[in-house]
Amino acid sequence: MNILVTGGCGYIGSVLCLDLKNKGYNVVSLDTDYFNNEKYLINNKIKNIKKDIRDINKEDLKGIDRVIHLAYLSNDPCCEYDPDVVWDINLLGSLNIAKISKDNGIRHFLFASSASIYGSSDGIVDENCKNLNPISRYGLNKKITEEELMMMNDDDFKVTCFRQGTVYGLSSRMRFDLMVNTMVLSAFNKGVIIINDAFAKRPSICVKDVSRAYCELISNDPIPGIFNLGGYNLNVAKVGKKIKNKIKDLNMEVELNILNNKESKDKRSYFIDSTKFCDLFDFNFKYDIEDSVEEILNFLKNYNNPFDPKAINSITKDALFSLLNKKLNRSLRWMD
Repeated sequence: MNILVTGGCGYIGSVLCLDLKNKGYNVVSLDTDYFNNEKYLINNKIKNIKKDIRDINKEDLKGIDRVIHLAYLSNDPCCEYDPDVVWDINLLGSLNIAKISKDNGIRHFLFASSASIYGSSDGIVDENCKNLNPISRYGLNKKITEEELMMMNDDDFKVTCFRQGTVYGLSSRMRFDLMVNTMVLSAFNKGVIIINDAFAKRPSICVKDVSRAYCELISNDPIPGIFNLGGYNLNVAKVGKKIKNKIKDLNMEVELNILNNKESKDKRSYFIDSTKFCDLFDFNFKYDIEDSVEEILNFLKNYNNPFDPKAINSITKDALFSLLNKKLNRSLRWMD
C-alpha cells in the first residue's frame, strides 16, 4: 500500500512516517519543510516531496492509495499571524489536497483534527457533542476544515477525522510549545515548572500513541467518521505534579510553582471521551507522561548548548517567524 503523509517532516509526521515504513508500507511525505527536518526522512530512506500543500497537483498523488493529512499551521501564535494566509494554508490547502485525492480515486483520507474545537466544557465530551465552541483561530480552522471534509465523504471516498488531544513526547522534529514538553524544558533549563491555570482541563496523548492510532486505521478497511483521540484526561496542575515527581525520581531538583492565574489568555478547558475509537479497534493508550519525561530529559542532556536560547528556539514552532523576510515571504512561501 502506498501512503502519502502531508506534514511528514513535522512533529507527528516524522514519527508516523517511520512507523508506517517499519510496518512495510510504501511511505511518501509531502512537506514544505519549514524547519529543516527533511534530512531525517531521507536518512531513513523515506522520500519527501518538498512542496506547499497549496500547490499540490494530481501528479503528486499518482499511485497513492491513502492520504494522511497532518500539514497545518499548528499552534495558536502561528494561526494569529495573518488570517488570510492562515485560511489559505489551513482550510484551502486542506480542501485542495482532499479534492485531488478524491479525483484521483483515493479511497481513504485521514485528517488530523483537534480536540481544541470543543473550546471549554464542564463535562467529558464525546463525538456527538453539538456545542462545538473553539476559542482560538487554530481551533476554528480545525472545526471548519473538519466540517468541509466530512461533507466530501461518500461510498468511494471515506474521510476519517481524529480530534487529537494535546500531544507530548519525543520526536525528531521536536516541539517545545506543547504543554508537557514545555514543562520538561523549563524544569531542565530553569529548575522550575510554572503553572498558570491549575484547573484547566486537558486531554494529553503521547506522539507514539497518535502514530499507533493512525497505523491502526491504515491497517483496516476504510472506516469514515470522527473519533476523539485523547489519551489521559488531567488538569494542568496534575500534569505538572506528574512531571515534577518523575524528575525527582530521576534525582533532579525541580520546583513546581502553581499560580492559578484566572486571567490566563488560554481559556481552553475540556476532557474528551475516546471510547468510540478504543472500543472499535480494541485500542489502548500505552505511553504515559512519565515515560516521555525521561525521554525528553535524555534528549536535552545530549543536545548541544541546551541553555542557548537561540539553540532551543531552533527546535520550537516559533522558529517559523524567524524565517519571515529572510527565507519566507509574507504568504509563508519560500522566496526564490
